[in-house]
Amino acid sequence: MRRNRSKKQSSGLGLSSKGTESVTIGSGALNRPLRVLMPFAGSGVGGSVVSSAEMIRLLLEHGGVKPVVVTPESGPSSPLFEATGVELIHSEPSGIRSDTGRLGGKIKALPRYTRAYLNARRLLTELQPDVLHLNEDRLVLPWGAAAHSAKVPVVWHIRQERPNRMLDGIRLRLSRHLIFVADANRSRFASTRGLPPSTRLYNVVDTARYRPTSDLSLDKVRTGLNPNQLTLTFLGNLVERKRAEWVLQAAGYIQKHLPIQVVLIGAPLGPVSYVDSLHALAKQASEPESILFLGLRDDVADLLRASDVVTLPSVLKGEAFPRAIIEAMASGVPVVATDVAGVSEAVENNVTGFLVDPQDYQAYESALYELLGDTERRKHMGLRARDVATSRFSGTAMARSLLEIYDSVVNQNRHRH
Repeated sequence: MRRNRSKKQSSGLGLSSKGTESVTIGSGALNRPLRVLMPFAGSGVGGSVVSSAEMIRLLLEHGGVKPVVVTPESGPSSPLFEATGVELIHSEPSGIRSDTGRLGGKIKALPRYTRAYLNARRLLTELQPDVLHLNEDRLVLPWGAAAHSAKVPVVWHIRQERPNRMLDGIRLRLSRHLIFVADANRSRFASTRGLPPSTRLYNVVDTARYRPTSDLSLDKVRTGLNPNQLTLTFLGNLVERKRAEWVLQAAGYIQKHLPIQVVLIGAPLGPVSYVDSLHALAKQASEPESILFLGLRDDVADLLRASDVVTLPSVLKGEAFPRAIIEAMASGVPVVATDVAGVSEAVENNVTGFLVDPQDYQAYESALYELLGDTERRKHMGLRARDVATSRFSGTAMARSLLEIYDSVVNQNRHRH
């Protein structure tokens, strides 16, 4: 196990940290910060990891909490976590990369779950956290079981929309408190009785880092984009549920009528055949040289400022509360998205962007074409989007709400044990 105790620092990610202090728990006060352990199954970067890093930054700025992050190895997520000042530990990989699908897949995954459970028991014994905060569904079973044995309360932060009917019941029994990233996310357990206490906490965005452009053409030049073309940006890893093919199909039509460049920001994490099909679609566009696959980038805020429209046409049940949406809104960029999960809790249709039926491609293409072709409407929607982002998703109250949750589960744990 390798530890990295990060100091206060800045890495260009707009993240910083403050010192910690004692925290009041119930009727007494701990003479040390509350220890909160947050393990992750991989070391890659996606929306849930970025949201978790932002949450950690806010906790450290507030004080009274000592988060510790565990990842299997150094990777793309390491600089993101290190920039917050959090203690980062690299431990052995569990091999649990995703939910394991049907029954056969779950049976085959049992050795990996066993290794993950044993690793979790070891780390919980060594680190002695007050709370285990889990941000990934796939870790709730092995880590939750280990925490149950170690008498450590579990907070399950539900960042995925798609249910797992076979495992969710066990996960719920292992959890003391649920955090939903959107009200719509509660529908995942609509038919379940006796849920643990729960709280809705929206993902938050750093509105100082993600801010509107003061000169759109200049920002396009700075990021290597064509200042004479409209920029349509897709922000998300290239996985099937985010449906980048809709973006490329629509671009093939819109390029015949408007001068647009399409920017796709995200790692190619989907099946090779799927990623290959996206590149094949791009080659069929009217101007294939204006379709840019940028991969994983650390200058997302700059690229969003250089965008005219941001889009995310995810499938039904493909999102919970995508942070790409609120990062675009904070950047003053209107959004065209499918109306899935908690997206409508951020985007107000015809006010801060357009929402379309996730099964209606034609409506999606029309909404993109309409907004890309209307400069004044984009400007007006972008201003309203920025207002909503700063008032609703700036994270002012998040740390306080998390401390209240931790307070609750620690006190429950005291009374039980």
